[in-house]
Amino acid sequence: MKMRKILAVIATLALMLTYTITLVSCKETIAVETVTINGESTININQEVAYTATVLPKNATNKTVEWSIVSGSTAMATINPSSGLLKATTVGTVVIKAEADGKSDTKTITVNSVAQLSAPTGLQISADNLLAWDEIESASGYKVNIDGTEYDAAAASYDLSGINTAGLYAVKVRALSDDLIYLNSVFSDEIVHIVGTAGLG
Repeated sequence: MKMRKILAVIATLALMLTYTITLVSCKETIAVETVTINGESTININQEVAYTATVLPKNATNKTVEWSIVSGSTAMATINPSSGLLKATTVGTVVIKAEADGKSDTKTITVNSVAQLSAPTGLQISADNLLAWDEIESASGYKVNIDGTEYDAAAASYDLSGINTAGLYAVKVRALSDDLIYLNSVFSDEIVHIVGTAGLG
């Protein structure tokens, strides 16, 4: 009688083990079908852009994306293999690749040079000591250089009435950029600001 109970227990355990193995083996692995890179096709030199990838189906088992550069040297651009953060260091064309579970997508990125803002022109000083110049398109502000000392100007003018010591002052201006599309301009031609009777003989 005891032997029958033992055999019954063993048979039950074997059946449970078989059922567990069957459940594990039947767990479905869902393969990735498509990978699509999202992001800009044109960037500027020294710009950093984070690219993303859409992996389908959404319930794929392994959606981990690995990024790489497949065309263009690492001296031209670098990409973080896990985050997709691309940094362009040289003008040209680079091809990036996103791969997940054996499926991949590539994208061609054009890296442009950065333009320089034009130097301000038309500098003039009014009778009430207001320095003004022609506004530069895309400038975010200006630097006014007075005898080697620089001052900030938000618009295309600067009040010189604070200079009270008699003398001749060399004044020049440059335009500033706050983005990666333009470089700051070079300084304009100098003009002379006369304070008091200095230089008048």
